[in-house]
Amino acid sequence: MQSINAAVGPVFLAALFLPALACVALGVDAVLDLGAEDARLRLAGSLLYLLGAIVLTIGYHIPRNLRLDAVDTAQPDAAANWLRYAADWTRWNHVRAIASLAAAAAFTIALARGR
Repeated sequence: MQSINAAVGPVFLAALFLPALACVALGVDAVLDLGAEDARLRLAGSLLYLLGAIVLTIGYHIPRNLRLDAVDTAQPDAAANWLRYAADWTRWNHVRAIASLAAAAAFTIALARGR
């Protein structure tokens, strides 16, 4: 995981955060146009992605990744640190993935309903 954290670069960050900018724009547009048939779906999709992917990543995953990066893998407690990290990280990564998929579904349905 430390190797993965070190490999995170601009492409990954763009893939994560550029959609967040689109979600802000779509969310604001939805709030300004709540009468539209698809507005609630656009707002729901925006909130799901912003809270479930971005806030969770910034508030939970990044701090934990930084703490994991500080672990000396040669120390005897490194394996125990990894086991604690992996169990919690995996659980919350599933939440992030489900929120992102639900956001994509909301946007897809909104798009299908047309605007």
